[in-house]
Amino acid sequence: MALQTYDPVVAAAKYATNLYEALKASGAQINNDKRIEARGLYSRARQFPSLLAQSGLIPVAAFSIAKTEDLMTIDEAFEVYAGLRIRSERLKKESSENGGGYAAMAGLIARVLIDLEVCKPEQGPVAVFLSKCLVDLSQNGKLLTTESIVLTVIQEFKKYIEAFVAKPEREE
Repeated sequence: MALQTYDPVVAAAKYATNLYEALKASGAQINNDKRIEARGLYSRARQFPSLLAQSGLIPVAAFSIAKTEDLMTIDEAFEVYAGLRIRSERLKKESSENGGGYAAMAGLIARVLIDLEVCKPEQGPVAVFLSKCLVDLSQNGKLLTTESIVLTVIQEFKKYIEAFVAKPEREE
């Protein structure tokens, strides 16, 4: 889906739905309201729109990669958002932990960049792809346009996460 035809609102709905289904299939705890218990994911989804607006795409992507303990979790999140993976134990565990949710957000940013077709996918860890892609975007002058689309996706994604994920008693 090229930059001109990409609908960030529809994309956010797709990504959030794929994530919900994968976490559910992975055995995530679901409360009486049918919401998933994923404290870390809830906190990161609420935190990232303002973080992205204040700091920019490159620092936020670097931050989310640095805060992820197991980089394979980013790879799995990337596949979940695309609908290529229907379950992810790693992502379930990371999303539910205090201080978690960073891999889910890094994977989301990488997925958006691929779906926008602003960077070519490559073999290897998604974290490395994400870093290279952002450098390329800054050098070819597409960073600002891309950043505004990513921000819209993350703002819309937040709304779905607030609907699909249980609000923690105390946010991080």
